[in-house]
Amino acid sequence: MSEATILGEVQLNAVAPTALCHRFLPGMVARDRGRILNVASTAAFQAMPSLSTYAATKAYLLMLSEGLAEELAGTGVSVTVLAPGPVKTNLLAGARQASKTIARLLPESLANDPATVAQEGFDACMAGEAVRIPGLGNRVTATIADIVPRSIVRRFAGIVGRRLV
Repeated sequence: MSEATILGEVQLNAVAPTALCHRFLPGMVARDRGRILNVASTAAFQAMPSLSTYAATKAYLLMLSEGLAEELAGTGVSVTVLAPGPVKTNLLAGARQASKTIARLLPESLANDPATVAQEGFDACMAGEAVRIPGLGNRVTATIADIVPRSIVRRFAGIVGRRLV
């Protein structure tokens, strides 16, 4: 991956959401109302060799959103972070087409419907939830990453990640 691609990913997934929150939160707080919905990923819950920058930026967005949600408690402003697993998009279709390993590891049946994911994000945002992880399998994956020692999660992710290359 080129340096420009990596830095673009950091700009998109970390810098832009931070700048937007910085820009719009003061007005929301002044009005005593507002909602922010950030989109992270289940990748935010563990290191992902071969997708290190992606996972790191999504982890940043998860932590930023959770921190802001707590800071803003009681202000009338909520911050929600949506952390879906694979979603049936052109990006996933292209990745599956480019790699037989990704196609094997992420069959179409494991990917979530975009409309369902969007609705879950909207519902969570309107309810003022701090974190929403759509799908039982995705919630289990995120929970395992919190329970199992990081060294084991990292090694397992490394085995899977090396197969993606």
